[in-house]
Amino acid sequence: MEYAAAVADTILNATLSLSPSEDLGIPGDVYPILVPLIIAVITVVGLVGNSIVVYVIVCQGHLKTVTNYYIVNLAITDISFLVCCAPFTASLYATHSWLFGQFMCKFVFYMMQVTAQATCATLTAMSIDRYYAITDPLKSLKTRTPRIAIVVSVAIWTWSALFAIPVAVYFNTVEAFFENETYYYCKEMWPYEIFFPGYAVYSFVMTYLIPLSIIAVCYVIVLSRLWKAVSPTEESHAPVHLRMLMQKRRVTRMILAVVLAFAACWVGVHIVKLWRSFDPNFPETNMAAFVFQIFSHILSYLNSCVNPFVYAFMGGNFRKQMARAFPFLMTKRNSANDGPSGSLIKSKSTQV
Repeated sequence: MEYAAAVADTILNATLSLSPSEDLGIPGDVYPILVPLIIAVITVVGLVGNSIVVYVIVCQGHLKTVTNYYIVNLAITDISFLVCCAPFTASLYATHSWLFGQFMCKFVFYMMQVTAQATCATLTAMSIDRYYAITDPLKSLKTRTPRIAIVVSVAIWTWSALFAIPVAVYFNTVEAFFENETYYYCKEMWPYEIFFPGYAVYSFVMTYLIPLSIIAVCYVIVLSRLWKAVSPTEESHAPVHLRMLMQKRRVTRMILAVVLAFAACWVGVHIVKLWRSFDPNFPETNMAAFVFQIFSHILSYLNSCVNPFVYAFMGGNFRKQMARAFPFLMTKRNSANDGPSGSLIKSKSTQV
């Protein structure tokens, strides 16, 4: 609920603030056009990019690995977020009023929370999967299967849907009057005041702090193992083993980049929500706070379109298969740069 509430409060402040764009030296009619335009661009890029990710992995049989199943799940969360949420919040910035009724109020902000939680949980699952693949590759073959990845992905969506139920219950449309006009908003309406900061802290701990702590521990161990795995004398005696190890390193770096992008893109929303929850004098008309809120909101949307670029730049096998599926998107130079290191390695745990 933390993310959905932060978005709703940001848009509410934007409307009730006294000409924020003009106070920033920007013409008053630019703000309601610029923000929706940015969201629209992010939405189009994100939908195209994540759809390509799903198509390349699902349609290329040898790319159906454990890691790639999680990548598909991550792409689906991004697509769901952009389809179910982006157009509606963009319209709020443009019209300053909720035009879609009570049901869509609950549904849109509910889906915001569900997809946000599913994204975080999927990244955690990917990091734990990497940990087992690197630290105990032989034993992990029994548990690291595509079927298990599918079960985990379904469990993630189920947990996210249940955990976000309070949003559907306590988000409602409310009226606000400003300059002799009536506006409608989606806003969380807790039965007790203490629930507002309490749920904010709970959400922050459960959907950001704890998952990132688990991810950090996993990657400290994984990166330590990977970079100590091969000595100079071993490189010349085991070229096949070396290639597989280098592939594991590339996949691990790629997933780490996705995690870091998530952490950077979402931290602002959490800061805004916690700030608003605990500070009754939150500077709602302060321009610096206003700009920070808008920037944090846009950055959280941006996270839904950056992952395909990470895969394209850091995933040698994914880039190779994307070039085969969409040759007009890739240059000959990119294909040549894959070289031997980008060749397909028949490993069920490292292909990306």
